[in-house]
Amino acid sequence: MKTIRIISVAAAAAMLMACAKENIITPSSQELSSLTFNAVAAGSASGDATKTVLAENGLDVLWTAGDAISVCGAASAFTSDLAEGSSAETSFSGEALAADVYYAVYPFSAVKTWTGSTVALELPADQVPALNTFADGLSICYASTSAEDMAFRFEHLLGYVKFTIDENSGAVSSVKISANGGESLAGAFTVAFSDGIPSVAVTEGSDEISMVADGAFPAGNYYFAMLPGTYAQGLTVTFSNAEGQTASKSMNTSLTLEAGQIQNIGTVARLDGISTDVNERVIWEGETVMGNWSDYNQELAWGKFDWHSIDLSQGQAFLVASLEQDPTSTYWNFEMLSASWKAFAEPVSMNLEPEQTEVKVELTSSRLSELQENDGLIIRGSFYTLKKVTLITESVYVSEHEVWSGTTDLGTDWQPSVNLSGDANVFQDIADGATIHVEYETSPDTDYWQLQFNDSKWKRLTSIPEVERLTAGSVHTSHLLNDVDIASVRTSGMILNGYGVIVKRIYWTE
Repeated sequence: MKTIRIISVAAAAAMLMACAKENIITPSSQELSSLTFNAVAAGSASGDATKTVLAENGLDVLWTAGDAISVCGAASAFTSDLAEGSSAETSFSGEALAADVYYAVYPFSAVKTWTGSTVALELPADQVPALNTFADGLSICYASTSAEDMAFRFEHLLGYVKFTIDENSGAVSSVKISANGGESLAGAFTVAFSDGIPSVAVTEGSDEISMVADGAFPAGNYYFAMLPGTYAQGLTVTFSNAEGQTASKSMNTSLTLEAGQIQNIGTVARLDGISTDVNERVIWEGETVMGNWSDYNQELAWGKFDWHSIDLSQGQAFLVASLEQDPTSTYWNFEMLSASWKAFAEPVSMNLEPEQTEVKVELTSSRLSELQENDGLIIRGSFYTLKKVTLITESVYVSEHEVWSGTTDLGTDWQPSVNLSGDANVFQDIADGATIHVEYETSPDTDYWQLQFNDSKWKRLTSIPEVERLTAGSVHTSHLLNDVDIASVRTSGMILNGYGVIVKRIYWTE
């Protein structure tokens, strides 16, 4: 247990009187009373994820010996009466001013101050890895109880992101999560309680959180704790090894993380010698109710999505259909067709298993060609509701060499640029046969987006002679450079300009 500070009885009395001014807690005495509260972890009965450590099933959670909570009106921590091991229920004992209503926060170490029924807390941006559970003190929870009940049922204040390291992941040494829209993932924040309902306000936040292993992460599951909220432009997770090789996974659509929710981002790809980028993009979301083969979804057909924007030369691509089955039916069917109402040469038609919630389909070159030639995709079937379609693209690169990173908005008049030419040439060591990569965001203020690759004299590179057209929400493009362009940029560099694009990073790979 980490005690942040011990305050005097007078200070505790002042703290509790502040609660009284808000008509939340009414002191019956200015003397400290010995109190004991029963405490139950919410997940122990409901199966929801909550609190201090995860049980073996990954859902229920348990109190552990040594846990300590902060109670409004108390001068110091209330400590668990659990002597050893772990349990879904325990009691906490300590001293506080008597009141009609009590508020509590776990862990005690996260609490900075109480001001009335508002508590100041801090969630660290640098988080310690803990195998198959949350790190000590990261699972911040709250509870309230009346003087008659004296029983706390703790609920989450935070959400969580889970990732998995297995024997194929290689020696991962660090993990970082970034909010693409700059929202706060961690930091200092306050929680104001009104009728037991918490209201969270960030006072000094960080848009990145990180976890660094002592050497390499052992195989298993790991959890970041994050402030709940909506991340409008999604999240990017970056994994690194000791050699500086990276793998990133970008979720570039709006993501809402609720308190107590675990967002699972899956197993880390292998990092030894390569870098893998996985991009997830929701390309349709809504509700299409499928009757008994009487309904269909054609929102990804007839020009509503650009299937020519998918490049399989960089790696695999998948479509994931998220669905909800009709519980009154005993069978469910799923089918994908091209917009010509023709089955694929490699058919996508299946019976769904009971309670199945998604279908993952590889976009082979054959299927992608049929989508491009036949005006897109139609999804149909029986007795389910289609909720979302996600495009997952994977790319594998060897030995990234970053030449520039920052934020440059190319605007809408073709004037701004990222100028990497001149005396300080960052491409002087570029290898023969290299591929140039650009990471970017598409501006929401326009309805088309373009990039232009130029040599130092503003002449378009011969490898990329046309202005490249991009799609909304895309984040990465790459081009193999020919020998002429390699010689040119190696000598005098490159200039990048465009329309409606915010450039974030430029690098090359062998």
